[in-house]
Amino acid sequence: MRVTRQVRSLMVPTDPAGPEVNWERAERDMQRILDLPRPADPRHRPRTRVRRRVLLLSPLLAGAVLAAVAVVDSAGTDARPAPVLAVETGSTADAVRLLDRISYAAASKPALAVRDDQYVYIESKVAFIGASGGEDGSGTPMTWSMDPLHTRRVWLSVDGKQSGLLEEDRHQSLWEEIFDDGEMTLDPNRAPALNAPTYRYLESLPTEPDALLRKIYAETRGMGNSPDQQAFTTIGDLLRESLMPSDLGAALYRAAAKIPGVVLVPEAVDAAGRHGVAVGRLDPYSGNRTEWIFDERTLDFLGERRVQVKHIPDGPKPGTLMGSTAVMTRAIVDHPGEKPTS
Repeated sequence: MRVTRQVRSLMVPTDPAGPEVNWERAERDMQRILDLPRPADPRHRPRTRVRRRVLLLSPLLAGAVLAAVAVVDSAGTDARPAPVLAVETGSTADAVRLLDRISYAAASKPALAVRDDQYVYIESKVAFIGASGGEDGSGTPMTWSMDPLHTRRVWLSVDGKQSGLLEEDRHQSLWEEIFDDGEMTLDPNRAPALNAPTYRYLESLPTEPDALLRKIYAETRGMGNSPDQQAFTTIGDLLRESLMPSDLGAALYRAAAKIPGVVLVPEAVDAAGRHGVAVGRLDPYSGNRTEWIFDERTLDFLGERRVQVKHIPDGPKPGTLMGSTAVMTRAIVDHPGEKPTS
């Protein structure tokens, strides 16, 4: 943790004609006053991995960004009541047919020429739910609020050997703004896996749907609320924040069609307000349904949302939007922090 320019502005002397501020000493003093760990030499500062926000509706509910959202004491001053949607039922047979069409569309994408020293760039719009109140003995009911929509940008090393970067323009409290500039350096990923892939790792996965699905079940055994739900969540994570070879994308959609309980949702809207058709799966344990949203014309993946479908004790009422994302840009760039020109 470090003292940022906001703190430095608080340490400016009231007398402009006074002695020049020794910023190194002032920063050490502020670290001591606030009882913060002393910052390491920036040349050797440890890198941190991204931590996704999760909503723990039960001790067993875990997953990716949309698998849950953190229950917090307050949802932020800019939060708004969580939207409540009309819940649509879906058809399993229609979902299989749609995923078959999406698979063909994915397979038609041109092959990419990607160097090991490059980065996968993903830019998204995201918004997640938070909760306040409901403490034991307080008599205060729990309320659910949606944080403001914000932009998330991530740069991931193609071969995993270089550090990546995360930028997230999320709502922050004043305290968070003081100690968090919205950037996070991501560790090199030298041991990629399904839940933390690199582009090169994705190239190595089987592209035969049954073999791919067996690998997904095997590598996620014991995770999530059920094997089927975790397999669906894992594929959704790959679709949302990675860039993959076209033959793997086609195989993932065919693999998803083989997971029991997958249904077509005729109408869904992503975080950017784009309408599309969705493929979803209800998690009976948490009562919410993850939906992958696709453009009806191009069949491109637009984003993902999570909707509470079933009532569970102390949970949001059915129809509550739990979280929403929209993928705005996927590209290959040469450096972390670089944005594509088109």
